[in-house]
Amino acid sequence: MSEDVPEQYRPRLSHVVKWEDFQGYGFNLHAEKGKAGQFIGKVDAHSPAEAAGLKEGDRIVEVNGVNIGNENHQQVVTRIKSGGEETRLLVVDTESDDWYKDNKKIVRGDLPEVRIISSKRDNDDEVTGQGQDDDRDEQREDSHHESDVEDIVGSGSSAVVHNGNRHVNEDDSYRPRLCHLKLWQHFQGYGFNLHAERDKPGQYIGLVDDNSPASTAGLKVHDRIIEVNGVNIEKEKHSDVIGRIKAIPGETKLLVVDKRVDDYYREKGVSITSSLPQTDYTITPDAADLAQVKETATLDTNSNTA
Repeated sequence: MSEDVPEQYRPRLSHVVKWEDFQGYGFNLHAEKGKAGQFIGKVDAHSPAEAAGLKEGDRIVEVNGVNIGNENHQQVVTRIKSGGEETRLLVVDTESDDWYKDNKKIVRGDLPEVRIISSKRDNDDEVTGQGQDDDRDEQREDSHHESDVEDIVGSGSSAVVHNGNRHVNEDDSYRPRLCHLKLWQHFQGYGFNLHAERDKPGQYIGLVDDNSPASTAGLKVHDRIIEVNGVNIEKEKHSDVIGRIKAIPGETKLLVVDKRVDDYYREKGVSITSSLPQTDYTITPDAADLAQVKETATLDTNSNTA
C-alpha cells in the first residue's frame, strides 16, 4: 500500500456480486445537480452493494476498469449491467475525492492503496477467499433510477476484503492478473506479441514493449493467457485468440498467470477464472492521465531544486 495515503482516504474497488436470495445489487445510481459524474444513491441494508462497501454519496470513478468520468448516466448503467451477475466499481467518498484533488493525484483502479471489497459469499463457488469482515448531506436532485440497478432488500453477508497486495487466501503471492489494455492515440498497438510455446498448450505473452499499454496494464513476458474479454481461450487456436483480442475496438481484457501461479493452481486442482476474489486487476492509464502524472512529478522534482 502507498504509505503517503492516509487510511481514511483510500479508494475502494467494490466487487459487487449478486446473491441467489437477493434481487439485484441493492443500490441506485444518480446524478447530483451542480456536480459532474455519477454517484451512489440509496444503498439497501444487508445487500450485495452494502457488503461490497458501497456507501451513499460515493462518486464512481471506474466501472469494470473503465473510467466513466465523461460518460452519461445511461452509458454507466449499461457498463454496470454488462458484467452479468457481478460488477466492479471504483469509488471514493467526498473526503477521499477532495484529498486526491488537493494532492494532485489521479484516482485509478491500479493504485496500490486501493482497498478491494467483495460481496462474494464463501459458499458461492468451490473455491473462495478467506478474508476478514469489514466493519467499516446534501439534498440530491435530478436523481435517476434503473430497475436492474436499484434493488430490493435481502439477507446480508460478510464482506471479503483484500488490501493492496494482500491476499484473501493463506498465501499472498499467487494471484491471477486481469489486465485491461487500452490503446493510446500516440502508440501503435498494445505493445506485446502473442506466441505459442513448443510442447506447451495454450497462448503466451511474448515480447512486451516498455512504457506501452501492455506493460502499464501489468502484462509480463511468458504470462499464459487464460481468458480474453471474459472467455476462456485455453483450447482455442492462435488465430481465434487474436480475433478475440481485436474484437473490442480500442481495448481488451486478458486474464493471465505467470508459471509459478499457474503451477500453484494446477497443484491445488483449482480452475482459474476472472471471478476469483483474489484476482488482481490492473488497467492501462489514460494517456492524458499518464502525461499529467509525469508533469506533476516533474514539477515536484523542480520544486525541490535550490
